[in-house]
Amino acid sequence: MEDGLLAAAKLKRLLRLDTAFSYDAKDKIDPFKPVFGSDTPESPSDRRGQETAERKKRIPASPIEMVDLSQLKLTAVVLAPSGNLAMVEDATGKGYIVKKDTYIGNREGRVTKILPDRLIITEQGIDDLGKPMSEVREIQLPKPPGEI
Repeated sequence: MEDGLLAAAKLKRLLRLDTAFSYDAKDKIDPFKPVFGSDTPESPSDRRGQETAERKKRIPASPIEMVDLSQLKLTAVVLAPSGNLAMVEDATGKGYIVKKDTYIGNREGRVTKILPDRLIITEQGIDDLGKPMSEVREIQLPKPPGEI
C-alpha cells in the first residue's frame, strides 16, 4: 500500500504544472522547409524568362491518345493533294486514321508531318526541372518481308 502512495505522490510531482515550459527555435532547423530550392513554388516560364500561364494537361479524346507511341504501328500512308493521311494500329489491332495536327500518344504528341514512309510526331511537355520541352519522335512504316 505504501508503494502505491509513493508512486501516486511521485506522479503528482511530475504532473505539477507550476513550471512554465518554453521552446526557443533560434539556431534550429525548420523541419517543414524544403532542403533544396525555396519554399515558394515557381511558376513555369518560357525561354525568354517571361511568365506563362499554368499548363493544363490535355484530356484524351480518343483511344490513341492513351497509349505510348511505341505501342502504335504505322500501317498505311495516303498521299493526297488535299492532305496526307495515315493509318496507325494499336496493340489490339484496331486501326485509326490520323492527319496533320491530330493528337496521338500519351505524352500530348501531335502529328506534324506525314511522309511517304513515316509519321513525324512532336510531343510537348515539361521536363524534370519544370521547363517546357518538345521532343520529335517518328513512327516508320515497316519494310515488306524479305527487304532489308
